[in-house]
Amino acid sequence: MKHVFFIAALALVPGACAVAPDGGAEHEQGLQGDDIWVTVGSDALGAVREALGEGTLRGAVEDGGAKHAAVVRIRRDDAAALSRIMHDRFNRCGGYVAHATREIAGAALRRELAVDTRQKSFDGYSIDNGEVVAALLDELAESNIASTISSLSSFTNRYYTTSTGVAAAEWIAALWQGYAADRDDVSVELYAHASYPQRSVILTIPGAEFPDEVVVIGAHLDSTAGWAPGPGTVAPGADDDASGVASMSELARVVLESGYQPARTLKFMAYAAEEVGLRGSGDIAAEHQQQGVDVIGVLQLDMTNYNGSSQDIALVSDYTNAAQNGFLGDLIDTYLDLNWTFTTCGYGCSDHASWHTRGFAASFPFEARFSDYNPYIHSSSDTLANSGGDAEHALKFSRLAATYVAELAKGGMASEPPPEPEPVSQTFSGSLVRGQFDGFDGFPVVAGTRFVASVSGSGDADLYVRVGSPPSLSTYDCRPRRAGARETCAFDVPAGADEIYVAVRGYTNASYTLLVNYTPPVE
Repeated sequence: MKHVFFIAALALVPGACAVAPDGGAEHEQGLQGDDIWVTVGSDALGAVREALGEGTLRGAVEDGGAKHAAVVRIRRDDAAALSRIMHDRFNRCGGYVAHATREIAGAALRRELAVDTRQKSFDGYSIDNGEVVAALLDELAESNIASTISSLSSFTNRYYTTSTGVAAAEWIAALWQGYAADRDDVSVELYAHASYPQRSVILTIPGAEFPDEVVVIGAHLDSTAGWAPGPGTVAPGADDDASGVASMSELARVVLESGYQPARTLKFMAYAAEEVGLRGSGDIAAEHQQQGVDVIGVLQLDMTNYNGSSQDIALVSDYTNAAQNGFLGDLIDTYLDLNWTFTTCGYGCSDHASWHTRGFAASFPFEARFSDYNPYIHSSSDTLANSGGDAEHALKFSRLAATYVAELAKGGMASEPPPEPEPVSQTFSGSLVRGQFDGFDGFPVVAGTRFVASVSGSGDADLYVRVGSPPSLSTYDCRPRRAGARETCAFDVPAGADEIYVAVRGYTNASYTLLVNYTPPVE
């Protein structure tokens, strides 16, 4: 791509957040001139004006009147300088959104204002699905989360343009396909993006009652380190964001293996290319908006395993949905023995922003207050060892996500399937005089199972078997006609049959033992 260096400059300063280019493929083609337009948070506008006055940035503020953000025109090759200002002055990664034209930037600004004034909220929040919550919480395992973090961080990097970044997405897809192996209703998709090879991964469980209403759990799968990552760049990304993918994956495993059936459609999403501007989630959220999908809630898990604050969970309060944040707080207080607080992360700091700016209710529970997050991210030192060596903190976020899924997607645990019918054996014995018929009541059977009747003894006893009604000398389905008292009838029960009858006749005086093996239906 002709402008990879520009996108990298947006996102690769230290920090936990990134910002998305707006406009998808059209944006990719449009960023070719000397100038670009960016929207920046209003809290950073003063610093941008200073930089413009000093000549650090070349351009102008073109629309500074909005509440949350402003449109600024800068030279294309000043992007790195703007990123440095955001990092040095605001401890912010990127902190702005790039646009191909002034018109697109203005439209994005108006869209954000509309979101601010008419923030969409689900009006059905309630907490009354404790049985499902308990069932999901009981099965979550820290060891599985730690294993997934270790596996993902073993890739040299998961950068969106490298072969290892592509392979990491495929690894996640294979993991999720394994979880869903026994569920014909579940799909796992590798979602392709137009301008880079790494794909997002989407696991979908259709809702049993309200399939057109969707709940999303998301995390980003890519990792980065330094200013210009390449194939050999070491970027384990254990916390950023293998931890979020692992927290989410463990919940997906439990949901699928437990038999939980959500009433609403549930989607687990591992986003590509977050570290270069929320690009994967931007594509997916835009598609959901364009198709009119009724996404009633989005939960973002980005960095879950570094316990940097005294609180267990910090709910990001800016650029998120206030009503849903309150719902999350109520879930923690009701079901989890955890303490929590609020924090802020600034303009466009993770994939939740891709959904929030399009009017969907999104929340972002974070590993710590934003001032206390993992200092090792975006470096070769972002390892599991530097997050404490285990996944106990990340487990808290799997638990929170489990309560969120159970109470927002609702539904219940699938009823236990009926037990499989078990084969039984019965033995009968008797004595016969010549010509005597001993008949037995019908044996209840299951179509497709094996039926075996065998007779042995002294003298000459003949075996008769008939499906559906008692046999006679002239009417039967099996009559071996062997000399002596050893005869066997064996066959698969035909479709539609529910009883098989057996009789033994004395061809001569005889003593016999009858053994019948069959599979009765479960009562």
